[in-house]
Amino acid sequence: MNNNSNNYSKAKTMSKYTYIYLHGFASAPSSFKARYFKNKLDGSKVIIPDLNQDDFYNLTLSRQIQQVGEIIKDIDGEIIVFGSSMGGLTALLLAEKYPSISKLVLMAPAFRMSELWVNGDKARLQEWEQNGEVSLMHYGYKENKLLSHGFYQDLFLHDDKNFKRQLPVLNFHGINDDVVPIEFSREYQLTHPQSTLIELDDNHDLGVSLDFMWDKVSNFCD
Repeated sequence: MNNNSNNYSKAKTMSKYTYIYLHGFASAPSSFKARYFKNKLDGSKVIIPDLNQDDFYNLTLSRQIQQVGEIIKDIDGEIIVFGSSMGGLTALLLAEKYPSISKLVLMAPAFRMSELWVNGDKARLQEWEQNGEVSLMHYGYKENKLLSHGFYQDLFLHDDKNFKRQLPVLNFHGINDDVVPIEFSREYQLTHPQSTLIELDDNHDLGVSLDFMWDKVSNFCD
């Protein structure tokens, strides 16, 4: 079989899935990674929900799970969920609930997100609680946006580290990540033998590793 036939066969196999891409916190469907993978998955069904829902102020992890869960309920067949940072955490929580998710592609998933916020800037956390809201940079909108303190409170409603389900997971994490420690992904790997952790010489956004990642993803989704 020639290379063209091989490529056609792989594309046909990949198209049997529905793909859902979940962007990260304070990001958007227009992010570079989201557009990159949508382009690479050309010919397949790719859904990239806007997790901001035009209401970033009231964003919560619970809301994301509910939003994407409604999408999953309407899909027939197998689903592969891509998740970046907080989107990766959302993907893991969804996989616990929906058997139709057959594989995950994670990019610096925000394991222990509640712990990361607790161990963050204490003065800023106190101000956030007192004011009921905080202003932070939203990279999708390219401007500062307010976020309700309800976001922080909601994080503690979810177990963000003890994932029971065993399924094929391709997890990319940068060794220079200063947002989510790579050790969290290493811990997940120890208890999930179907997971493959690929450590990259990159930071949290994994921007310089996309072509390398796609090579691995295309085989993983075959």
